[in-house]
Amino acid sequence: MTHQSAGEAQPRAVASTKHTAVLCLILCAIAAAGLVSERQATSEVASSASSADIWTYAALIGAELALLAFIRIGARDTGGRLLGLVSIRGFAASSLLTDVIGGICLFALWTLADGLLTRWIGGGDQAVIRNLVVHRAALIPVWVALSFVAGFTEEITFRGYLLRQFGNLTDSAWLGVVLQALLFGVILGYQEPLFIVRIAVPGLGSGEASCRTSSLTAWTLWAG
Repeated sequence: MTHQSAGEAQPRAVASTKHTAVLCLILCAIAAAGLVSERQATSEVASSASSADIWTYAALIGAELALLAFIRIGARDTGGRLLGLVSIRGFAASSLLTDVIGGICLFALWTLADGLLTRWIGGGDQAVIRNLVVHRAALIPVWVALSFVAGFTEEITFRGYLLRQFGNLTDSAWLGVVLQALLFGVILGYQEPLFIVRIAVPGLGSGEASCRTSSLTAWTLWAG
């Protein structure tokens, strides 16, 4: 994809159609597991302390890295590289500076939009997330590492891989942006239908921004 708005250029295939189908099934399985965990967490007696420990965080980091490795395999099979999903136009200093400035602006818009959507839709019941929040200072480095790994993997998966792959399969970069945002909302906003909107909107905005700049450099930074 070049420096064009969504819909003006068709991205090349990132991986095989079979690999994409398997990835979507994996993401649906993750969403289903999250839904089950959420219902279990909300049905249990609330605890004032987090039930997560270093092994919980390590397991989650391992799962994120495994997903990243799977995406790398798919990209490699079509002659691509993982870094190619981060940026098509390279990593020149001037481009990175532009991305960082754009990322700051996008983050500000995200914060504003999320506040408005939260007021309209609500924050959603996130018992599982509450149970994962770190409550011991010794675990803060591991929690930070998990946040960055999860954010990076999330952007690579949706804005790097699926945006371009859906764009290729539908012969429309614009549809690629929309479809990845909808899947993003469904996978991460499983708690209730309206909450999907709150997740999909920033996915749509960051997808369009990534499409225009041909880079995820700033978006992965702020996602982490």
